[in-house]
Amino acid sequence: MRIFSLKKSVLLLLGGTFAWLLPAVASAQFKNPITNSSLSEIIRDVSYWLTGLVVTLATMAVIWGGIRLIIGVGREQEIQKAKTIILWGIIGLAVAFLVWVFLCTIMELLNVGCLSYTLGEGSS
Repeated sequence: MRIFSLKKSVLLLLGGTFAWLLPAVASAQFKNPITNSSLSEIIRDVSYWLTGLVVTLATMAVIWGGIRLIIGVGREQEIQKAKTIILWGIIGLAVAFLVWVFLCTIMELLNVGCLSYTLGEGSS
């Protein structure tokens, strides 16, 4: 009975968190990549959007693995599954970071201006 109440508490906490964040996500303004003047700018914006999506999903995987780790206390099989989820989430974050570094390197070599764009100075 105690595990059920712990699961219920975690689900309520997650539901409250998502309900609190929903207005911020709903009002987010996304830049339309079609208004860009060149193909390289479109590729840059779409790649940033996809990298952000991967980072979000990987972060959610780490959080979900942490919740399963807390809920699965005392059950070795559940703990092992949670550790695997956390590991893959961390691998996803590392891959997203490496892809961002690779894309920025290529874009800087092509003079598209990745670093000035990501630092908030606008596109160059």
